[in-house]
Amino acid sequence: MFKGKIPSTHHATDATWSKWIALITQRARMGNFSRPGILEVIMDWPEGKKFETSPGEEVSRAKEAPPYNELPGNEKKYALFTDGSCRIVGKYRRWKAAVWSPVRQVAEATEGKGESSQFAEVKAVQLALDVAEREGWPVLYLYTDSWMVANALWGWLQQWEQNNWQRRGKPIWSAELWKDIAARIKNMVVKVRHVDAHVPKSRATEEQKNNHHVDQAAKIEVAQIDLDWQNKGELFLARWAHETSGHQGRDATYKWARDRGVDLTMDAIAQVIHDCETCAIIKQAKRMKPLWEEGRWQKYKYGEAWQIDYITLPRSCNGKRYVLTMVEATTGWLETYAVPHATARNTILGLEKQVLWRHGTPERIESDNGTHFKNSLINTWAKEHGIEWIYHIPYHAPASGKIERYNGLLKTMLKAMGGGTFKHWEKHLAEATWLVNTRGSINRDGPTHSSSLHTVEGDKVPVVHVKSMLGKAVWVLPASGKGRPLRGTVFAQGPGSTWWVMQKDGDVQCVPQGNLMLGECSQ
Repeated sequence: MFKGKIPSTHHATDATWSKWIALITQRARMGNFSRPGILEVIMDWPEGKKFETSPGEEVSRAKEAPPYNELPGNEKKYALFTDGSCRIVGKYRRWKAAVWSPVRQVAEATEGKGESSQFAEVKAVQLALDVAEREGWPVLYLYTDSWMVANALWGWLQQWEQNNWQRRGKPIWSAELWKDIAARIKNMVVKVRHVDAHVPKSRATEEQKNNHHVDQAAKIEVAQIDLDWQNKGELFLARWAHETSGHQGRDATYKWARDRGVDLTMDAIAQVIHDCETCAIIKQAKRMKPLWEEGRWQKYKYGEAWQIDYITLPRSCNGKRYVLTMVEATTGWLETYAVPHATARNTILGLEKQVLWRHGTPERIESDNGTHFKNSLINTWAKEHGIEWIYHIPYHAPASGKIERYNGLLKTMLKAMGGGTFKHWEKHLAEATWLVNTRGSINRDGPTHSSSLHTVEGDKVPVVHVKSMLGKAVWVLPASGKGRPLRGTVFAQGPGSTWWVMQKDGDVQCVPQGNLMLGECSQ
């Protein structure tokens, strides 16, 4: 059947023919019953060897052992069954090698990471040799279910050694292990027998039952809870990488994590992205008509729409560390309110003092999704005042562009006034806020010069500007005529002959023109 010659022009099929010959030979039980194996024949048969073994073949290393049940009673104590296994645990491949003594009914094992089950099979042979040498056995009967191990000990070692531990010009697999085994076998009588594995218990012989024992000893047991925690740990890292990198896609998140020394699987990243609520919102927003275009504020009048946020600064001498920033959407007018903690209650206090009491109740307030904004206290307060509170889409820059721009301007002003640091920022906050509002350039006016401020309805903060007073430093005289005058800056005209003045401590009040004095004032 196999005497036909493979055509010389079909070299690419040589390996395929060899594999089929080995497979059919094994299944048909052709040739010597104890030869050959399937995978071992295909992958590890030495050069020059035929698939069939001649009856007169001599084996130079280990002889073939008899079946275990045919061993003399006093020889069974020198018999060991060997096996090896491999399993993927998390991101690593773990192997385990074991030997089983039928007489003593005990097993001995060793394990490690990063190698295959074939490597573990060879390590099991080393472990058996360790036991035999340690106890001074005159002979070792080795029983294995690996054809690769059996064939190597029966004769391959001799040929590998003659070929300088090379095969087809390349070093053999795990050469150092085989060299160690070959050297030790020279000083010991070793007999090897191949055992058929995975035989039903009802038909299993004593030999096969012992092989089952060593098979169980070589299994890598991983508790289900360990697997669950391991999976959860990988998902936790994947979620951290996805969120910290800015909710990027699978490949971009993988590259971002790898660049930072975190090894993640594509499956874990894909699962995290699939479950990410933020990514779902972003995808939905991209399908809808863009909400955040430039003209979105055109339907609002002055004071009806605001964007708010918190910025963090070094703790001041008064214990304040955060500034609630509030930007009027149609003009870009900035209000600020320093607080020790960014909380929902401080947010409400800042809005009432800086927005509602000065500019009237707004119709719309926009913020990010921070806990100081997104909570039941804020929701209740907004409903009571008839305010529509909108939360920005995370990681969607145009949504919060205005407030972020003003946060940057305010920090720049505070840093400049502190000599390159934020030193005494609370002292400079009011002036820095005023500078942001009165800034401007050759091509663009600042918020205080916005045309929207010239159309005032009701009691909204006012603002028809008169060049003679606007931006002037003034002294505010007490209405009672008693007490010390306070220093301030005029930033807008109020109803009639009144002016809006921002005092040095940050308070703002509407003062009649008669109570104002320009320039320096003696005390």
